[in-house]
Amino acid sequence: MKVCPLDVRLAFVLGTMLLAIVPEMAGQVTGRIYLEKESYAVGEPLIFTLEIKNTGKEPIQLYPRVPGQSLGNLSFSMQRVAEEKSGPSCGAAWNLGENSADPYELKGDGTYTYQWPLDFWYRITHEGTYKLAISGNLLFSSPQVGTQQVQFSSDLQLNVVPGEPVHVEEVLRKFESDLRSSDYDIQHNALDVLATTAPFYFHDDIFRLARDKDPFIAVHAVGALERINTPDARALLAEIITARKADDPDEQKVRCGAIQALGNSGDTSYLQMLAPYGEHANTCESEFAMIAIAKLGRDDAVPLLQGFLHSPQVKQRLLAVTALSLTASTDAVDTLIGALRDKDDSVREKVASRLIMLTGNSVTPADQPTPSPLQLENLWLVWWDKHRKEVKLSEPAPEICRIE
Repeated sequence: MKVCPLDVRLAFVLGTMLLAIVPEMAGQVTGRIYLEKESYAVGEPLIFTLEIKNTGKEPIQLYPRVPGQSLGNLSFSMQRVAEEKSGPSCGAAWNLGENSADPYELKGDGTYTYQWPLDFWYRITHEGTYKLAISGNLLFSSPQVGTQQVQFSSDLQLNVVPGEPVHVEEVLRKFESDLRSSDYDIQHNALDVLATTAPFYFHDDIFRLARDKDPFIAVHAVGALERINTPDARALLAEIITARKADDPDEQKVRCGAIQALGNSGDTSYLQMLAPYGEHANTCESEFAMIAIAKLGRDDAVPLLQGFLHSPQVKQRLLAVTALSLTASTDAVDTLIGALRDKDDSVREKVASRLIMLTGNSVTPADQPTPSPLQLENLWLVWWDKHRKEVKLSEPAPEICRIE
């Protein structure tokens, strides 16, 4: 992973914070996103704070567990502005999932804050001016109105100017000390910084914590190993996959994180090692392994993934369709066309949508009757035979935006 230079400072000018909440709770639940400082040096963790206020008298519950609903999400868009011209926008999104946090009771007149490093999603390596927009929502509930969402958004301007490396080291030294804090939130912030901002600074801590018995600590170290991406780091990721317990959900998250990290490493020597984990259908390992195989193997991954299309489990076949599309391989298009006659409706629908995503083309006009599976397969076969040599297949989006 390329480390940002330490001789750059970010001066942030916050724009106007905008708030929109559901009508039923208007005036009771408010939210904003802010940065606590006006300037940051690159290499220093760029931490932003989400703040939710309950200005009413009755308590509400943040992150309520509602089956089938996400706890919330954040969406980012950033672009560099130079000489009155804007560069391409680099977007990112994060879904908090269904069970990524425990429910939190926010009493009347109470305030809830949570912090994340922007470094999870972005890398800035050049001086200049940047525009950043953040929007999102969080799920909350109350006995009076049931489950609702609080929505928030902000527009920011970032000015990148030269700075002092000594300052960065002082800041990182504090987070290094915080890794040993007994306060959960303080330690969590430090682990987030270790995992995202300056993994080479925390090198020795990372290799030690990756073997920690606490899976919460280990999973952050795994994220840092992914960004270090040296032969020693990849060897430790492989060790984590094979050595951590397989029958504990929290341990599985560590193993899945390590599988994902190897998939993003570009080291094809781990392709065969990861292949058997694609069969672990009852854990997250199956999904992460198939995606890792696709990213590492590309054309070579297609035969491995094709085998999963014959699984008796619909979930396995759906995962294989997604993974095949991520190879951006012409062989994958051939394989997906052959899967258009899968016996399950959901698999056929996903195959069709992934073919459109990969090729940028639809063979079924919107105003025409829906073709049968066999007819759809034939339409794709004819189109693909004519265009396969000229079509540029869609590549998977990068997980970290690097602003140039």
